[in-house]
Amino acid sequence: MKYGIDNTIHIFFIILHLEMKSYFFDMIRHVRLTGEVILYKNILEINPDEIEATISYLEKDYKQEVLSYPYTSPIFSSQAAIWAACLFYYSSQLLLYREQNLDEVRRLVQPYNEAITPAAILSADLTLRFISDLLFELKLIDDTDPLIQILEDILHVWHYSAIGYGLENIDSLDFLVIKEDKCLNQLYIDRVIKRDALLLSHHPSLYKDIESELSIYKKNLWGKFE
Repeated sequence: MKYGIDNTIHIFFIILHLEMKSYFFDMIRHVRLTGEVILYKNILEINPDEIEATISYLEKDYKQEVLSYPYTSPIFSSQAAIWAACLFYYSSQLLLYREQNLDEVRRLVQPYNEAITPAAILSADLTLRFISDLLFELKLIDDTDPLIQILEDILHVWHYSAIGYGLENIDSLDFLVIKEDKCLNQLYIDRVIKRDALLLSHHPSLYKDIESELSIYKKNLWGKFE
């Protein structure tokens, strides 16, 4: 029950001091291809050409992924995709390069300010799916880092990308947008099963759908689910 790319490997950080012109684009492309994050230097500016190139790249990746999605997939949302890519880029930089105060960090790592739709959720997931591994690295360095709470608050809203991470207060997760789209709902169910997210599987918005998905084979497919 796997549709498209579903990265579950931990990201690795490689610091390179090279003179390159497309730090942002190269980092996003590299993490999509390899699961590794390359930080070339402390570069927090993103030029417009990189934005356009990254949107184009992510759209191509999205169109490849949806070929194996169930039902009719939502259209690509360039706004959500580039917001998530920028959020991941800035968060990765802030993991190793932290000269900014908390207000400046919040300015760089901001919540999405447009409507959250099925298209937005799946488009943002192209890079948001790596945030959980980034949080793991942040906690190893300093588990009191305020950036952790900022990112967890964002993932609480975009929880499709956090399945398996172990968010707190899962009873308060909002499933309204997810349940209204057959494609996204099925992808959510499959990711819960694949990532063995047992606690999340018992959420009232998911339990019956997962039970139906597993059917009489649930003991063989997912023995821990009851």
